[in-house]
This record gives sequence, C-alpha cells and structure tokens, in this order.
Amino acid sequence: MKYFKWMGNWIFLMGSVFLLACLVLAYGFKAPPPAKAPMAVRHSRKSEILKRLKLTENQRDRIRQWGETYREKSAESDAQFMLERVDLESEMEKANPNMRRLDFLCERIGRLKGLKLREKIGADMELEREILTPQQLDQLRDIQEINQVWTMGNHPGNPG
Repeated sequence: MKYFKWMGNWIFLMGSVFLLACLVLAYGFKAPPPAKAPMAVRHSRKSEILKRLKLTENQRDRIRQWGETYREKSAESDAQFMLERVDLESEMEKANPNMRRLDFLCERIGRLKGLKLREKIGADMELEREILTPQQLDQLRDIQEINQVWTMGNHPGNPG
C-alpha cells in the first residue's frame, strides 16, 4: 500500500512539473520581435515603388492605363473561371455525372488559367518593354527581389 501512495504522489508531482513547464513555455518566454524590413521594403506599395522609379508624367499615365486594362481583362477571366467552376461543381453533384462533360469543363478551366497567365505575362512584358527605361527596369527588379526575400520570411530574426 505504501508503494501505491508513493507512486500516486510521484505521478502528481510529475504532472505538476509538466503543467508548470507548459505554462512557462507558453507565457514565460517572449519571442524576439521580427527584424524590421529596410525602409525600401517596408513601404513597397505600388505607389511607393512608382515614386522610387522617378517616372515621367507620360509614363505615369501609361502605367495607369496599363493597370486599368490589365485589371479589366483579369476580372473578365476571373468571372469566366468562376462560371466554369460552378458548372463543374454542379455536374459533379449529380447522381450520375457525365464524364465527358467533366473532362470538357476541366479542359476549359485549364485553358482559362493558361489564358490568364498569358495575359499577366503580356502585361508584364508591355510594362518592361514599352513603358519603363532599362534603368527603371533594373531598379524595379531589385525592389521585387528584396520584397520576395522578405515576404518569404528569409530575413534577420526569423529562424529557418
């Protein structure tokens, strides 16, 4: 009997130590705040990036027009994509879905995604080749590279 009493106390003690350790780990240690991004990265909204590129008024107007055109095309592509997704989901919910129809809808969705990618690439190429100067393009790529590194979490103070 003495053994069971001792074992019960030991289990209680170990449970208490474990609980205390969990509380200390959860509330006792504060992780250091993440390192702040350089000023160039921290406020790299589009407007800030455009200011840093020192665009002419003509370039600003062309970029505004370029952005509007791209957003309109993108919205249309998104709408078509969503409609095809609804059709696909409706077909899949049927008791006996038509496999040919499912294949057709999957191909259409894939084609729409490909078209959207082509639109983005075309818009990027237009910006790079027709609007920005080579120096501005180099600056833009440098900013994008820094942003990508920081958004992926590869910055000082971030373990791993």
